[in-house]
Amino acid sequence: MGNKIFSNVKFHVPIRKPAEYKRSKAKTSDAALNDLTPGQKKFNKKLRHLRARVESPFGWIKTTFQLLGKPWREGDEQMDYAVTLAMGCYNARL
Repeated sequence: MGNKIFSNVKFHVPIRKPAEYKRSKAKTSDAALNDLTPGQKKFNKKLRHLRARVESPFGWIKTTFQLLGKPWREGDEQMDYAVTLAMGCYNARL
């Protein structure tokens, strides 16, 4: 169902520090160049908080409806029904 609804999905990932091998080649005075900029740190912090808000409901749904944490053998349509039911129960709980 999700494949039918969503298109052009963008994934936001945290900005990583430069690779370890680059840091080992850098001189002591160049160490500041290997850190993230304040803007990058701010982006990572906002992304971390957003992920916590998004992943919390999925954790509740997965623990409440244990069938969603296991491999599904019934078929895609039945899986869509199970996910829709679980999300409806979560929304009713709010």
